[in-house]
Amino acid sequence: MTDAEKYDGAKFYDACASDEYVHEDPAEAIRERVLRERIGGESTAACLARICPIEVHAMAPDPVESKWADHQAEQFLETLVEEFSDDYGDPDGQVYITTDSGEAVLVALRKAVELASETWDVWRCTKVSSRVYTAGQAAYLLEG
Repeated sequence: MTDAEKYDGAKFYDACASDEYVHEDPAEAIRERVLRERIGGESTAACLARICPIEVHAMAPDPVESKWADHQAEQFLETLVEEFSDDYGDPDGQVYITTDSGEAVLVALRKAVELASETWDVWRCTKVSSRVYTAGQAAYLLEG
């Protein structure tokens, strides 16, 4: 994938070193930067002339690592075994969960973690590319 493809295919864009990524296109990121940088009644064009060039970072959500998902499933299984034993287990403290049943539950929990990872929004992002805009390029983006 080329740098341009990474930039154009990013989910979020940032021009303000924000802690939170909300801008879904470069124009939104530039617009926020102008709003932050504008002095008094300064026009957008004057502000752009003063602050440009502006670097806009393209951000993509981090993939959920399989190591993390495996760990979560194992933690869920451990908690489930403890809770099941406390609430429904042998009063003498014996745990009667077989290796096969434990593995089957672990596989199911792993699938649950995968489903959550695939359907929930991942907000932790990494910069995948950046592009520098001149005042003219930024103004053109803001007009469109």
